[in-house]
Amino acid sequence: MQQTDPKTDIIELAAKQLKATSYIQTRDRSIPTWKEFLSNWHFIDQETGEIRTFKNRWPGQDRFADLMEKEPWIFALKARKLGFSEIECAWDGYVATTQPRARVHLFSRREDAAADLKQRVEFGLKALPDGLRLPVLSSSYLQLTIGHETDKR
Repeated sequence: MQQTDPKTDIIELAAKQLKATSYIQTRDRSIPTWKEFLSNWHFIDQETGEIRTFKNRWPGQDRFADLMEKEPWIFALKARKLGFSEIECAWDGYVATTQPRARVHLFSRREDAAADLKQRVEFGLKALPDGLRLPVLSSSYLQLTIGHETDKR
């Protein structure tokens, strides 16, 4: 008789049950969808200095935003002027705002570039409408803490 690993059996059983079950996820209506949040995100156009939003996205930006919501990892070959960096900063703001006790890490090749990304996220968070905005608890060159004292986001 063949010996089986009980842990493997449990994992296989759980995987089969997950595949067989149709999950209906309900959403807390007080939390905006990603697209609702993105439409309210403000950013500074790096070329013109103008404050803009993503209310009117072009199709490539919309597809990229859809992928961000569906896929755990995205490798996007990007060129300048597509708005992907700004959408990524908005995604970081969305996760930080809507996920309890979230941690968001911004990486770049140089420290000053990472600090620039952090500033972009902070600007967008502060520009959100009152109903979406969380208070900034602390801000330094490379770190930002938002939320309420009670939940320490």
